[in-house]
Formats: sequence, structure tokens, C-alpha cells
Amino acid sequence: MKPPQVISCAGVDTGGGTWGVSFLDYIGAELAGSMHFQVDNNSALVLIETVLIRFYTDPAVIVGKFAGVEEFVDGPAAGRKSEGKVTRQGVFKMVELFQMYGYHTKTRKAADVKVWAKDNKLQAAGILQPPEMRHANDGSRQALFTAVHDAYRPNPLR
Repeated sequence: MKPPQVISCAGVDTGGGTWGVSFLDYIGAELAGSMHFQVDNNSALVLIETVLIRFYTDPAVIVGKFAGVEEFVDGPAAGRKSEGKVTRQGVFKMVELFQMYGYHTKTRKAADVKVWAKDNKLQAAGILQPPEMRHANDGSRQALFTAVHDAYRPNPLR
């Protein structure tokens, strides 16, 4: 029996001390599974790499890999906070990690993604998490945007 052909679309919200992560798995045009979590920025790379190794390395099953990572945007506050340098480095390392595992990876501004991927779109896709999981929801926004715009999966509201 032939294994399913899965397209993996990942999204990461890199804001602040808590990061949100979402993996959306498509078989054809259908969302077949998803995983959403929040993690502190110190553990994010290790946890995501563990997920990638465990679930997303079989080329017979995973036939497409796409990732969207929230871009760090310089602003007045970024220059005053030491957090800015850490976040910028974290984004770079996250993009590098996904690329090492064969993901076509893009960075996007949260403002650009949030305008398109509002709660009603996450709800229609069946991936909206409870309010206390706001970082995971922001990771899901990146993943869904990536799925539709880069992997050409269907828009859940059409």
C-alpha cells in the first residue's frame, strides 16, 4: 500500500518570550492533521527540531515542505530593548533550521499575515485555538498563509 503524500506547512510566531508554532498537514487539498503549541524562546529551536526529526523527515510521505516565520521588524522599541537582538537572531536560526530540513521558508511581517488570516479564517480551517493560546494562533496564521500562498492549498473561506 502506498503511503499518503503529505504537504507540510509550518508557521512560527517569534514575538517576545513565548513563541507560537503550528504544523498543518495536507493530503491533496484537504487538511488532514495539525499540531499547535507555545514554547519559550529558549526552547523553541530544540523542540521544533525534535518535531521535524520525528514527524517530517520521511521523503516517501512528506512530499512538500513550506514554512512561514514571523519577520522581526525594527521599530523605536526594538532599539531600546535587548530583546530585539535575541528575536532577530532567533528568526534567523529558525529560518535556517527549517531550510536544513528541506522547507521552502519565507519570513513575513505579522501585520501582513494578520490582515489576511483573521480568527474567522482559522475557525473555518478548524485550527483556531482557545484565547490563552494566542501565540499558537499567531503561528497558525503564519502556517495557513503559507499553505494558501506558497503551497497553493485552498483558502478555507472559499
